[in-house]
Amino acid sequence: VDASCTGRGRSRFNPDQTYGYGWWLRDFAGRQGCFAWGSGGQYVTVFRDLGLIVVTTSSTVVSDERRDHRRQIFDIVERLILPAVGS
Repeated sequence: VDASCTGRGRSRFNPDQTYGYGWWLRDFAGRQGCFAWGSGGQYVTVFRDLGLIVVTTSSTVVSDERRDHRRQIFDIVERLILPAVGS
């Protein structure tokens, strides 16, 4: 998991987005998370420092709204899940 969640490259679409071995890396409210992104917005996010795995499902329909939906899922993780677990 440590090797997989270490940045190895950058997205060609967004140079600020770091990628490990099969995992995207992102800061979630000050905590480093690495996540797998499935079709239509299915996510598995690992927070190594908390010993926490968050699995979310969302629309299986791939559409233009998928990007806004992703922001909403990340917002729920940042505002509701991480503060409850981290305290």
